Amino acid sequence: MIISKSAGVPLATFIAALIIGAPLSAQQGPPPQQAPPTAQVELDGVDLVDAGADFIKFNVRTHTTAKTSVKVRRITFSGMHLAGVPVYLGPVEGPLQLRAGQDITLPTIPLTIYFRDLDSLAPLERIITDERVAVEGQARVEFDLNLIQKLLMRQWSGHAEFPIQQSMPVLVPGGPFGKIAALAALQAANAAIGMANSTLGSLRRSQSNWQDEIGKQYIPALVLAQSRYSLMTTDGQRLDMTLDGVGFRTPNHRFVLTSEMLVPWKFNAQVASMLQDKRATLMPESIELLVWPGDAHIEPGTARAMTQGAIRIVQVKESDETVEVPAESGYTKVRVSKRDTNKNLSTLEFTNPQDAGPVLELASKDRMNNGSWDRIALFRFTESSRPEVVYLPAHRDGNRLVLEGMMDESAFGSPMVTPEGAIAMLQDEHSGLFMDKVF
Repeated sequence: MIISKSAGVPLATFIAALIIGAPLSAQQGPPPQQAPPTAQVELDGVDLVDAGADFIKFNVRTHTTAKTSVKVRRITFSGMHLAGVPVYLGPVEGPLQLRAGQDITLPTIPLTIYFRDLDSLAPLERIITDERVAVEGQARVEFDLNLIQKLLMRQWSGHAEFPIQQSMPVLVPGGPFGKIAALAALQAANAAIGMANSTLGSLRRSQSNWQDEIGKQYIPALVLAQSRYSLMTTDGQRLDMTLDGVGFRTPNHRFVLTSEMLVPWKFNAQVASMLQDKRATLMPESIELLVWPGDAHIEPGTARAMTQGAIRIVQVKESDETVEVPAESGYTKVRVSKRDTNKNLSTLEFTNPQDAGPVLELASKDRMNNGSWDRIALFRFTESSRPEVVYLPAHRDGNRLVLEGMMDESAFGSPMVTPEGAIAMLQDEHSGLFMDKVF
C-alpha cells in the first residue's frame, strides 16, 4: 500500500476517490490523470447491547453514499475515543460494492469497553444519561483497486485517512426501565472499582500497572519498518509500492520482522500475478527497507536504511501456496507466499552498536501453553498514532494464537503481549505464531 495524507473533511464524513481503471496501452509518457469521483461513509449512532458486571457492549451503526459506483476493501479506525474514553473500533471488512446514488447500511461494528481499563465510569454514565456521545479519532478507507487502477491514479494511494469528530445519538433499549437498569449496573461497578478488596478493583489496579509497563518496557523494544519497491509495466509505467509493519528487538543488536517486509511482492497476489505473467518486472534498484525505533518520531531522514548499510539480513524464511486471482477471462492461478506459517519471519541486525535497544521480554513456555487469554496487547502504527496499543481476547489453536477480533496490516509483525511477557508474533489479520516457534 502507498502511504499518503489527505486534507480534513466535514465531521463524521470520509471523502475518498476512485478512478475506474482501464487497460494500459503502449504510449509516450504517463496516462492522463482524471478527476476522481467520491464516496461518503458516516457514523450514524451507537446502540447499547449489554451492561455487565465488568463490561459494557455497544454496536456502532454506519452507512455510506456514493456518487459513483465504488468498491471498498476495508474501513479501519485508529485513535478512537468515546466521551474521552480510548476504545478499539474494529474494521468494517469488505469487499463492499457501493452503488451510485444509493444509501447502503454497513454492518454494525461491535464495541466492548472493559471497566478495568477506566479510572472512573462517570463518562459511561453520562453516555447513558444524555443518550448522546462525542466521538473522535481517525478513519481510513481502503479501496479495492487492481494494480492497473492504482497506476492510472499515479499519485493517489488507493486509500484515504480523515479525522472524525462528532456527536452521535445513543439508543438504550427498554425505554426508561432499560436506562435505569444500565445506570444501576454502571453505578455498582463504579463503586466496586474503588473498593480495595473487590475483584473489579483488583483487575483495575492490575490493568493500570500493565498499561504503565507496556509504555515503559515494550514500546522501546519495538521497531517500525517500512518496505519500498517499484514495478515497471510492459507499457513503461512505474508503480511505486510501500508497506508498513511492526517488529521487535532481540539480543545481539538483532530484530525480527515478518518475511513480508523483506519480499512484499511475493505476498501480494496482484503483484505476484503481474510478475508471473510478465506484465511487469521488479526494479531491484528500488528495493529499500527503513527501520525506526518503536518510541521514535517518524520523520524523513531519521530511519536506518538497508541501502545505506545500517541493516543487515541474517535470515529470511518463507513458504508459498497457489491461489486464484481475477483475470480477464475468469481466474488464474498464482504462487504467493503464505502469511499464517512458521516460515513467515525474518531476522535482521543493526550494523551500528549504537542502534541497540531494549529487547523484547518473552513469557515462559508454560505460559504459552495456556488455552485462552481474556486479553492480549498488540501494537500497530498508523498515520495518526504511533504506536497504538490494542487489547483483544485470544485463544490457542495448535501452534497458532488466534484473535477473537481482527487487526489490519499495520500491526503485522507485532508481538502479542500478556502481563507475563510476549507469547506470539502477529502474522495476519487473525492470528500469530507462538514465540517458541519463532526462536
